Amino acid sequence: MTPKQQGPGSRRPKRRKSRGERKRLIVISIAERKESPLIAELARRLDEEQKKSGMLKPEFAAFIGISGSQYRYVRTHEANPTIEALCRMASALDISVYELLEGKELGDRRNLDRWGMSKAFGEVFKAKMDASGLEREEFIKVANISMPQYYLVVRGLVNPTILTAVEIAKRLELTVWQLLGVEPWDGLPKAEVGTTAMTAAG
Repeated sequence: MTPKQQGPGSRRPKRRKSRGERKRLIVISIAERKESPLIAELARRLDEEQKKSGMLKPEFAAFIGISGSQYRYVRTHEANPTIEALCRMASALDISVYELLEGKELGDRRNLDRWGMSKAFGEVFKAKMDASGLEREEFIKVANISMPQYYLVVRGLVNPTILTAVEIAKRLELTVWQLLGVEPWDGLPKAEVGTTAMTAAG
């Protein structure tokens, strides 16, 4: 029987959700991106650096490790780059991710690379979960992440977009910089947070 010949009682096969659909619970809208002060500062800083460099936009995008279309999204405040992409941009400009997104000096904060931030994310997340007294399944519901994402987090392999990290941090009553190990959090001894310094791109 072809699809056109199916009767009223015939059942269509269900479309399987893609891997991303099954795992992604936090979705950041375009409106949220446009309203984010972090994305606004990223756009401002990259525009400033591009003009200072004397490069054309496509050349500058390649220099900081992103495509021309990605750079266009940044300029229109529609981007939501991953931690890895931000580390790549910051490394090319010889600044920290904190300086890139906040427009402030790093001070005594940590300048971590992609893997340092991923490791810190896992350590802080696990410490928060242990301190909460909740079962694992309950806690990941609070954080609004899936079980596959949880395993990436605790193994120090997670590479979230910056606004997803902001949302998770908010749910855990942290700043995004505490969650990423850039700023200390009292619930975790300072020496235990991922300490990999910023080196090469991501």
